[in-house]
Amino acid sequence: MNEIEVAFRAALHEEKFSTAAVLLAQVVEARYEQQRHLTPVQILRLQAGCHTLLTQRAEIGAVALIQAATGYLPQPVHFTV
Repeated sequence: MNEIEVAFRAALHEEKFSTAAVLLAQVVEARYEQQRHLTPVQILRLQAGCHTLLTQRAEIGAVALIQAATGYLPQPVHFTV
């Protein structure tokens, strides 16, 4: 667990949901960026999605929130010919 995830869990525990939303986006972004790069627009969508998650599901645990937030990441595009 890195510093950002520790800070996210602390903010969630302290019910600082705006801070937790920003940190949640950073946790998910850091994990995703190990494989692919996010554009600024994708980062903004992720941040907005994380804020929505924390607004609607504050009672959910940290692990479940991280998993749910990955749904705001871009999905790979598969082309068929």
